[in-house]
Amino acid sequence: AIPRDAGNLTPYMAGDAHDDFMLELIYDKLRAPSPYVEEPKPWLAEEIRRLDSRTWDVRVRSGIQWHDGVQFSAEDVKFTFEYYRDGPVNRWTHHTSKVPRIRDAFIVDSSTVRIVCADPCPAFDRVTAADLPIIPRHVWRQVKAPRTFTDPPIGTGPFVWVQHVPDQFYRFRANRNYFKGAPVIDELIL
Repeated sequence: AIPRDAGNLTPYMAGDAHDDFMLELIYDKLRAPSPYVEEPKPWLAEEIRRLDSRTWDVRVRSGIQWHDGVQFSAEDVKFTFEYYRDGPVNRWTHHTSKVPRIRDAFIVDSSTVRIVCADPCPAFDRVTAADLPIIPRHVWRQVKAPRTFTDPPIGTGPFVWVQHVPDQFYRFRANRNYFKGAPVIDELIL
């Protein structure tokens, strides 16, 4: 099922064409399934609204939990954009530091984050929002060296990471509290 070991399944260890599908078991995006479909659907974001050529409001869904039980919020979205923009480079940083170049992310209210691009960003809702895996602020805010971070990956996705034996397998169990409904498969071993 996998061509090679991907290391710890975080956006800083994994993140190429061979690993993306495993990351998507754990981490969700604002829109889904990907930027490669004509019209990605709302996912973690209930609504993404363009205010002007450089500004977007993202209203997140309520009632979503991270795998460890902490509530998902607009703060997590704000944090993700800032961490990818200001931290070490990963596969997704170009969405925050180049195209588009995120100038600011700030909380409008408890469920809304405003994203302001330095330049016009007309494809933010179709590309960036559908490709960037959202990470939990409560876990990552203390991580200064993400490439050496080895704690179990925590996301909002349909599967929860259970075990990784390097060069042998990854084990996942269904997220019974998944906001889109529990997966029909109880366990995956890759």
